[in-house]
Amino acid sequence: MSVFYQSIGTKKVIANNYKIKNSIITTTYSHDVSELPGLNLQTETEVTNKYTMFIGIPTTDSEMVNTPIQKWIEQQKKEFKEDVKQNNNQLGNGDVAHLNIQLDTKNITDEIYSLLFTVNRYTGGTIEQQTIKPFTIDMKKNKILKFTDIINMDDEASKEIQKLIKEEIKKDNDSNFNIMEDLLEETLRRFDDLKWIISEKALTICFDEYEISGGAEGVIEVEIPFEKLDSYINDSMLMKGQEPKHKEEKKEHGKKELDPNGKYIALTFDDGPYPKVTPRVLEVLLQYEAKATFFMLGKQVEYYPTIAEQVAKAGHEIASHSYSHTDLTKLSNEAIKQEFNETSNKIKTATGIKPTLFRPPYGAYNDEVINYANNNGDSIILWSVDSLDWKSLNASAVINTVTRDVTNGSIVLLHDIHESTADALPQLLASLRNQGYQFITVSELIALQKEKGVGPHFGKVS
Repeated sequence: MSVFYQSIGTKKVIANNYKIKNSIITTTYSHDVSELPGLNLQTETEVTNKYTMFIGIPTTDSEMVNTPIQKWIEQQKKEFKEDVKQNNNQLGNGDVAHLNIQLDTKNITDEIYSLLFTVNRYTGGTIEQQTIKPFTIDMKKNKILKFTDIINMDDEASKEIQKLIKEEIKKDNDSNFNIMEDLLEETLRRFDDLKWIISEKALTICFDEYEISGGAEGVIEVEIPFEKLDSYINDSMLMKGQEPKHKEEKKEHGKKELDPNGKYIALTFDDGPYPKVTPRVLEVLLQYEAKATFFMLGKQVEYYPTIAEQVAKAGHEIASHSYSHTDLTKLSNEAIKQEFNETSNKIKTATGIKPTLFRPPYGAYNDEVINYANNNGDSIILWSVDSLDWKSLNASAVINTVTRDVTNGSIVLLHDIHESTADALPQLLASLRNQGYQFITVSELIALQKEKGVGPHFGKVS
């Protein structure tokens, strides 16, 4: 049995140039080139002065699969916004609600995928709510699988699975101390409502926080190896999965000597990689012999590792922007560690590079984030020029904003998920180069500025 993290805490600092006025900024991106055949990822964000939302939405070619998933997501958004409305007077002025729905995807076979949504929701107060929702989909049959598709259920199977769940729970003394037997018995009687996922070797039953526990255990997973369910398994549904591919570690690109009297800026790109924009950005950077730093989301790298590898092969700096774009100041120490480490692992697998720069989502950090970054040998990187490309979605506006605010030593915030940003880049780089600027990585810039340690590092302000 394993216990997912519980999120706590409210203290945070947000970069001043990320403050949002009373407006709603909604962006949706469909990613149609995936490493998972038949499954693509849609990213939806919404930002206001009262709340933020970041949602990963899987899409397939089948409406029979898409519809129930999208219906569930819309219900989460509706409930969240209703709570925000009720708590309107408590929010704003530094306390912002958020809804983060992160998606963990595993391909069990070439045709069967297990999708686990983790919902982190904060609408005021001190505790963030966390729930989960699993879906197991059969891409060949275009259907969401039921528990009875995996397990040949009868009274004997039902009793045996309940027995195995209880045995696995009792193996963990710390968790078992808070398990409430009456809640567990009531939950196990409703097999149709059980939350479950499968891997190549096990069936995992998932319980929401407080569903079977009287204490703040967080989300609880109970893993039952298939070998213990051998006589009840529907063998036709499960086949051995393929072994993951291992990539060779890439060598670091040599660092060039920089003129201390030169004019330098660091262009940074967040939230990618994204197949419709990132390659366009790379083409423009190559044309202008510019190096940049890409702050990648672990989830995006998981879906598009070949795009991440393209960025690395082009000689750009690879950095981390967390796994799921959640507000780290609302997380426990263990959850913060998970956001750092999971992203590093995904990036290392895709590119051969372990990132040492970290940009917290929304520019939000607290002592816990700083401490973990410091202990992990990472530097926190924010920005001194916000292109506001996420807000304007307009190439001309991006060009005007950056050229107006940039100065020698600036760190410029852009995103390689907006096509309008890619549209702006050729003219923006031409204009900046005509002003004498050279484009270097963040690591090169902060070394030139003789800055060291965890930071945070913002770059120079005009």
